[in-house]
Amino acid sequence: MEAFARSLAHSPVERVVLAGGEPLDWLPTLSVIKTIKEAGCEVVIATNGVPLTRPGLARTLVGLGVDGVSVSLDSARRRQRPPAALPLRPRRPP
Repeated sequence: MEAFARSLAHSPVERVVLAGGEPLDWLPTLSVIKTIKEAGCEVVIATNGVPLTRPGLARTLVGLGVDGVSVSLDSARRRQRPPAALPLRPRRPP
């Protein structure tokens, strides 16, 4: 991932969105963000928001120059989730 991030310096890419799984749970994410920013690109993080409760993480992201954070607000309650959302756990037959 670092090699990809470094390759952005001489590319037409202007913005990188880190998404999939939970990017803030992947240990090298902060280093990759730094490299992407050094390449001159905007960085947006797509997260479920839980990692943002870790002490200091939000300030670290601001310090790295993260340009945006997209937070998923899906609910664990079936009635409150959008119809396209996958079930959180299989339903048992009645």
